[in-house]
Amino acid sequence: MEKSSIELQARLSAASKKSLNKDIAALQPKLNRIKLRPGLDPKATAGIKKQLKEIVNGQKVEIPGGQATAAPAQSAQGASSEKKDAKTNQKGFLKEIRSAMDAFNIKLDSASLFSKAIDFSKSGIASVRQLDSALSGLEETTSMSAGELNNFYYRANDIAKQMGVSTAEIINQASAWARLGYSTSGAASMMAKLSSQFAAISPGMGGSDAAASLASVMDAYGIDAGHVLDGVMSKINMVGKHFGTSNAEIAEGLRQSSSAMASAGGTIDDNIALFAGGQEIIQNASQVGDAIRSICMRIQGYDEQTGQFSENLTGISSAVADLTKTASYDGRGISLFTDESQTEYKNLVTYLGEIAAIWDRLDSTAQTSLTDALFGKNGSQAGAAMIENFDQVRRSIEYMGSSAGSADAELSAVMDGLDYKLNRLSESGTGIAQNLFHGKDMNTLVDILNSFTDVLDAATGKLGLFKTAALGIGGILGAKNLGQQKTDRRGLCGAQYIPRAGVGIPGQNTKNYAM
Repeated sequence: MEKSSIELQARLSAASKKSLNKDIAALQPKLNRIKLRPGLDPKATAGIKKQLKEIVNGQKVEIPGGQATAAPAQSAQGASSEKKDAKTNQKGFLKEIRSAMDAFNIKLDSASLFSKAIDFSKSGIASVRQLDSALSGLEETTSMSAGELNNFYYRANDIAKQMGVSTAEIINQASAWARLGYSTSGAASMMAKLSSQFAAISPGMGGSDAAASLASVMDAYGIDAGHVLDGVMSKINMVGKHFGTSNAEIAEGLRQSSSAMASAGGTIDDNIALFAGGQEIIQNASQVGDAIRSICMRIQGYDEQTGQFSENLTGISSAVADLTKTASYDGRGISLFTDESQTEYKNLVTYLGEIAAIWDRLDSTAQTSLTDALFGKNGSQAGAAMIENFDQVRRSIEYMGSSAGSADAELSAVMDGLDYKLNRLSESGTGIAQNLFHGKDMNTLVDILNSFTDVLDAATGKLGLFKTAALGIGGILGAKNLGQQKTDRRGLCGAQYIPRAGVGIPGQNTKNYAM
């Protein structure tokens, strides 16, 4: 039998090549003397014998030994290979990025891939740092356990993508709701979702404003979380869409007036309708909201400035009756009360509706005196606007009667917009960052990035600008198979393998240079 041999062609450092040559040289005399123990499985024995036979019948073992000019390049390449082998984490990370990009048929060279990985990592780390900060705030206000907090951390991203807001905003809103008593995981998630939806369907309204508005209305009218969607948001959205105001303006007006309106026996529908009537003309949400607050306090005998009971205001009902006596149909004037005993107040919308019905029959002096008495000096103008535009107040109440589902329908329309889709894409990236860079993984990634940048810093520091640029140009030419002959003559074979058996590229040196 001929002397066994192995044909091995590989990229090896000089040290690795020497060591492997030595091992194979010691192995070859023993190949024919290898005997398999009879105890092995017959199939396994047959497989091993087949492999050994292929080795024995092969060519002579020969690791291509480079020319003197090739040694430096080989050594440098070997050193580079050893460094790459030592960085399995980095290679794995880049491999994952490349696989994801291949799915979209995105082709990048190594330098571009590295740059994209760095950019993606920086963005991801910044996002996770922001989320961790928000989560710390939630941890201080909630009654959630550590496990519930961790689950909410990831659930917040799903809510954010659904509602069209940021994940950090969801966590921050949950913190705000937790301070108001909604501190369990389920309650915080529900309220954060509701306030986020309210913000999404209300241009110009931020998440914190949405949460504050809903909280004030819920507290004033005793509305529970299960009735917020259609009991508050859909009504506001319906009026905001069909009248001369907006959701954000209505929300601002409600924050200022809902508590006073509820104490005067009014409903949220009354509150929204009166605001819409005044806002269509005044176009100043703060001023209209203050006017509603003022009339609610004054008819109960409380000064709108001090919040204290005032004897001077106890006669407002009589003053209004006197001012409207000549214009009223029964000659008795408009009364604030429903009965002669004056123990039951009329609904505020009903009361102002009766005044609106005779408004045009009053002279300008009576009108001014009337609004001053009801709304105070500061709210007189907005009060007059509500009365003069009272048909819209009534129409607003009618629209709110069929508003159920309006908030959800509006969110569906928002979802078709480009801004929503872009935000969803952005928050999908945030979700990826949550998965990749949370906890200990963050420390690992930072170590990897530091390692990358250290290597890059060292390489560019030694080469300088022009040599680095030259290497980049050489890489491009190599990718296009240009300049190969010149490279071979210098012993820098790159990734091209020159077969030993005389099969080469015409015009090229076919010696076995070191790989």
